[in-house]
Amino acid sequence: EDQEAELALRVKHFEQELGSNDSATALENQLASLSGHLETLKEQIEAFETIRAQRKQVAEERVLVQTETQQLVQTKEEYQGTLEAARSKHASNVALLEQAKARQAAVEAERIANDKVHAEQILPGQVEKNALMEEKQELAKTMNKLHEESLSNDKENNKGLATQSETLN
Repeated sequence: EDQEAELALRVKHFEQELGSNDSATALENQLASLSGHLETLKEQIEAFETIRAQRKQVAEERVLVQTETQQLVQTKEEYQGTLEAARSKHASNVALLEQAKARQAAVEAERIANDKVHAEQILPGQVEKNALMEEKQELAKTMNKLHEESLSNDKENNKGLATQSETLN
């Protein structure tokens, strides 16, 4: 019974603290409302954390994009430098080619002029030399004929002498 009395006293004490049933219902309504607010806050915190994670990811991607952009700009500048060097070398090669063509044309003109001079100076001498060579060949033929005739005459003379010698003997 002491315990029951003590429990009853406690219940009475709680009822006084809580007030009437109306205040208990109001507290329950407030508690339900606070629970709803708590759930809303939890959802907002989750959304905030999601946004924070997305922002962090975006910031990391931005750094990557900036790094890649800097590398691309540097590569572009290197290629432009290489391109300018190649264009300069090409222009130099074109100039050298033009010089070589001019030299080749000058050498060809000089060769043609030398051929003309050669033809004017040497060709008449060559014609004369060729005529003399033909004349020399003709003389050689004539001398061969004469030599053959001489040999033939010597044979006939030798035969005639041999015949005379036999007759004398």
